[in-house]
Amino acid sequence: MVNVQKSAFEAFIKSQNEIIEGLKSRLSQFETKYSVLLVENESLSKRVAEFEKNEKSNVNGPKLFSDLFKKNKSENSTETNIINAIRIEQTESEKKNKETVDEISNTIGFDKNKIKFIKRLKRKDTSVTSTPILVELSDKNDKFEILKKANELNKTLIAKRNELNGKNDIQESGFRYCKYNPVNVDQMSKNFQNISNSISRLKCWYTIASSLDNKMDIFVSELLIVEPNIALISETWFRQNSITMIRGYNLFKKNRAGRGGGVCIYVKKGIEVFDVIIPNLIDDFVEHVLCSIHNGEDKILVGCIYRPPESSNEINVRINLLLAEA
Repeated sequence: MVNVQKSAFEAFIKSQNEIIEGLKSRLSQFETKYSVLLVENESLSKRVAEFEKNEKSNVNGPKLFSDLFKKNKSENSTETNIINAIRIEQTESEKKNKETVDEISNTIGFDKNKIKFIKRLKRKDTSVTSTPILVELSDKNDKFEILKKANELNKTLIAKRNELNGKNDIQESGFRYCKYNPVNVDQMSKNFQNISNSISRLKCWYTIASSLDNKMDIFVSELLIVEPNIALISETWFRQNSITMIRGYNLFKKNRAGRGGGVCIYVKKGIEVFDVIIPNLIDDFVEHVLCSIHNGEDKILVGCIYRPPESSNEINVRINLLLAEA
């Protein structure tokens, strides 16, 4: 029993000695590497000292970019002048941007004090002469206000253009004749009467959204500005969980089963409108949605059809058949 304990103890001592020898070997390696690093560090220090000596002797030679930020430089140095020139140019650019935004604000009648931040976007290409100016407003209501005022100014300019161009004289106004009028339903139906709960004019508005999901706030603001009776949108990209309802409008929509696509029609509340369920006007291969506006005995069929790019001849034929049937 004593012999077994002694042999186990000797084995333990042996293993500990092996560990110690291993540590000594590693320590010796570290000492060797440390000596090599000391030699390399001394060599690099000499090279840096020699380089700095050459830099001081070569006054007119090229400068390092880091030298621009060294302290205790001469205030009249070339580097300082360069930095000051850059700062002056930036200040002048910011001043011009503010003057531009102030001029636009005054033109459309918007309070410039509601503008919090102005920044012109950088040019990605030297061939671009001008870039948009980014403007941050105090809140969302200011955004609606400035868009509405800009739209009102646009209407005024178009009316002025039409007035100047009444004789279709392009040399006088610089524009060809272009009227800004909503759709006149009276011309489409002589029986339409301008009485209570009836429609004498319909203002229609169409846009391609390319995903209305992430532009809904912009879309709502456009509706507040344009105030259409009917808004038709293609490429809605609506999904099952999309928020699609808008206060003051009835919605008719058809979503695509997969990604993208989709069409919808928003009709202002107060207008009598119904779904269209007619077998000859139903085609699952064509992205379209229809609704029927009623005014007494008169009815107007309103539709939004989306023809994707590179559509096949079959889709084109089906769209033509739908239009002919409508």
